[in-house]
This record gives sequence, structure tokens and C-alpha cells, in this order.
Amino acid sequence: MKNFKLENYRFESSFGDAVLLPTHERTHEIPGGVKGGFGQSNVCYPYQNRGKRKSATWMNAAVSYILNYDKENLLKNPNADNESDEAATISQEQAAGFQSNAAIRRAVEKFAMDKAHSILVGTGYKNLKDTAKFKPYDYTCERDGKDFFVEVKGTQTPGKTLILTSGEVEHIGSHADQCILVLVHSVSVSGKRTIRVSGGATEVKESWKLRPDDLSPIQYAWTVS
Repeated sequence: MKNFKLENYRFESSFGDAVLLPTHERTHEIPGGVKGGFGQSNVCYPYQNRGKRKSATWMNAAVSYILNYDKENLLKNPNADNESDEAATISQEQAAGFQSNAAIRRAVEKFAMDKAHSILVGTGYKNLKDTAKFKPYDYTCERDGKDFFVEVKGTQTPGKTLILTSGEVEHIGSHADQCILVLVHSVSVSGKRTIRVSGGATEVKESWKLRPDDLSPIQYAWTVS
């Protein structure tokens, strides 16, 4: 952002076509200071001078991320920064007496994702695709010619209560009989510098539906007047 001035912009977009990522969703890394990545300039072009496409794989990944992003948008939901399931889950685990922070949550999530992948493949689901970065569900998969959406939850707690975002609730409610929950609960976390995750029990709920009576609001937005 060296020498950046607000009045010196390069693009204009209508409000309805723009997406402002919530802080907790700003995790897609763009490499800098490496060959093929951003250099000292804040601009990097995907084509060489003669029109040949650059071969850096991160460019395709970044474009795919932008085109497929379908999670919260601060422009449409100003409260999205307060609806991070990671922050809520950390608070839940700490309240239950477990050591929990962002690094631990990422390790637990990866552990749960890997377990879920193995279980789903072992029970006949095919063509698993990791969509966790840009969709309100973690995997898509197929079985018997039908598409499914998979939500993976990993927690140190016994898993009696799970944190769901409004986007997850809306998606599950609009895709009856296509949603699957893979819950990996009671996992063990050890280590400080190197976090190790192990154990845990796994539950799979196919045709996962949410009953209104089972949902409890944990936050409200109040407009000051």
C-alpha cells in the first residue's frame, strides 16, 4: 500500500456486484516476494508482454476463489464480522475448559476434514471436492447419481452443541435430503509449538435436517436509536 491514495483507484463496480470479505474469511494467500508472485508493486499481470499466459498456479487458484466465493458479504450483511463460527467455537471450547485458539482450531478442522474424507470415501461417496474456502459447506460429493453437500465439524467438546453460521443454516434448510454432517468430537490436543490432534469419535448424519426447535440464537444485532 506504499504511496496509496484513496482517490487513485483502478476499478469501479456497482454495489450489487461487489463483495467485501469479512475479516475471518480473508485467508486466501497471494504470494509475494517469490518468483511468479507479487514483487515490490501492488499490481501483478497474468499475461506476459507478448500476450502469453503466465504459468503461476496461484493465479488460477485466486481466480477460481473469486469466481466461486459464495459465503458472507459485509456489504450485504454488516454483522458478518461478528458471525465467525471459529471465534464462537473457540469461546465454547474455552468455556468448557479446553485449550483453544485460532491455531488449535485450524489443526482440529484439518484433522476433522481428513477423517471425514476417509469415512465418506469408505462409505461409497465419490468425486469429493473441498469447497470449505468459498462455500458454506466443506465438501461436495456424489453417490448413486445424486449430489451431496457435506458439513464437517471438529471439536474438543463432546459435540452436544455445535456452532452454525446463518449461511450454513440457510443452505441446509434449502437443500433437503442433500446435506450430510460429519461430526468429529472429543478430539485430544497436545503440544504447544507443534500442535498434535488425535483420537476423537466420529458421527455421520445423512439427510441432515435442522428443526427450528433445535436452533438457539446466540447473538442479536440491535440498531441504536
